[in-house]
Amino acid sequence: ALCRTFHASPELRERLRNNAPGAIVSQLAIGDSIGSIILYQGRHKSGISSVVKGVADDVEAIEVKMTTLDEYVKNHPAPTVMKVDIETAEPLVIAGAKNMLAMHHPVLVIEVSDQPLSQEQEPPLFSALKKLGYAAYEIANDGSLSVLSEVAYGNICFKKQIGF
Repeated sequence: ALCRTFHASPELRERLRNNAPGAIVSQLAIGDSIGSIILYQGRHKSGISSVVKGVADDVEAIEVKMTTLDEYVKNHPAPTVMKVDIETAEPLVIAGAKNMLAMHHPVLVIEVSDQPLSQEQEPPLFSALKKLGYAAYEIANDGSLSVLSEVAYGNICFKKQIGF
C-alpha cells in the first residue's frame, strides 16, 4: 500500500522521512487555499506545530507552501484512508477537500481537539462532514467502530453513509 504524508514543518518532515521509510513525505501544508501560510512551530522539538496561532507556547512563525487536497488529487491518486491531526486546523483540510471527499469517499480518522463550544453546539468539523454525507464513529481499543452518539474528542473515524 502506498503511504503519502504531508508535514509543513521541515524538522518534522525529516522525522517522518526517517521513521517511515517507503512513505512519500511532502513538505507542504494542506488546507483551504493554494499559496502560502504561516506555520507556528514549537521551538523545543515538541512536535507541536499548527497554522492556528495560540495552539502552543514558545513558537516560531515560518512561512510554508500550502495546497488543497482538491488541487493535489488532480495530479495524484486520491486517498482511500486519511489520518488528519493538525492541531485544531482540521476544518481547513475539509474545506479544501470537499470535491475530493464527495467524489472518492475516503475513510477519515481525525484527531478532534477539545474546542470551547457549548454542549448544544456541533463543532464546525462535524457539521461540514455531515453535509458531505459522513457519519462519525468512536474507535474502540480493539479497533471496532460504533456510531458516535455525542460530540467527542480524540481520534474519531468518519465514514461516508451508504445511500447519502
